[in-house]
Amino acid sequence: MAQPLVEKGVAEVLGIADGNKGEMTNALMTKNRILICTFLALSLGFFGAYTSGQITVMLHSQKCQNQPWGLKEMCNAWMTPGAIWQGSTRGLWTGTILGAFIGGLVTRQTRD
Repeated sequence: MAQPLVEKGVAEVLGIADGNKGEMTNALMTKNRILICTFLALSLGFFGAYTSGQITVMLHSQKCQNQPWGLKEMCNAWMTPGAIWQGSTRGLWTGTILGAFIGGLVTRQTRD
């Protein structure tokens, strides 16, 4: 008679006979390696795009500090789209590459 799924251990469900935690983690990581790397790359890429976009807007808006109020607002309105575009693309590339690299390090197979 088969055991109910609740009574089986995670190692048995995954097909790992030993139940060794290191092997179980390694099996989970390598099984979903592409998914984990993609998720890390995209999430760090979007985080980098947002953060870098905000930082670049702050840096570009400093060029408008010495203007009178009306010209300062026009200068900020003129500088903001270009700064967001420049910072976001730079942050997206950097974050995606770093995220993929970190994902590859996290999910690499251990060699015996």
